[in-house]
Amino acid sequence: MQKSIKNQQGLTLIEVLASIVLLSIVIVSFLSLFPQITNFNKSTEENLQAAATAKEVRVLVKEEIESMDSFPSKLSFTNERTLNDGFYSYIGKYNDFEVVIELQDQPFVGDEPLKNEIRKLYKFKVSIGHSDTRILSKTYGFISKNTTPN
Repeated sequence: MQKSIKNQQGLTLIEVLASIVLLSIVIVSFLSLFPQITNFNKSTEENLQAAATAKEVRVLVKEEIESMDSFPSKLSFTNERTLNDGFYSYIGKYNDFEVVIELQDQPFVGDEPLKNEIRKLYKFKVSIGHSDTRILSKTYGFISKNTTPN
């Protein structure tokens, strides 16, 4: 005689397979996020490097031009300048980034007397990007030139 088991504890094969399928779907969807996160981190790192390079170039340009009497025909890391729409343009490469510097050819602010000298401010912009014309970072600054009045 067989005794009937009233309280069956355990899982059927179908329940086990269903739970494995559901768990697999959850794990696969979770793992698909990792490549996207990696791409986002790479892009963020590149943008941060470009921003730091832009600030560094801004300081170098300011120091190099302010130490000269006139605007140079080229900077230490750029090619010859061109004049476009009231801006001198310098193009070059710095820290594996393409650099475009646009320097205003006329003073930005009116002349202001300063101990027998006149201070002129020239606005400039530094753009950092790649050769595929994608701009990653921009920064702006002013160059102060002191000239003796006539």
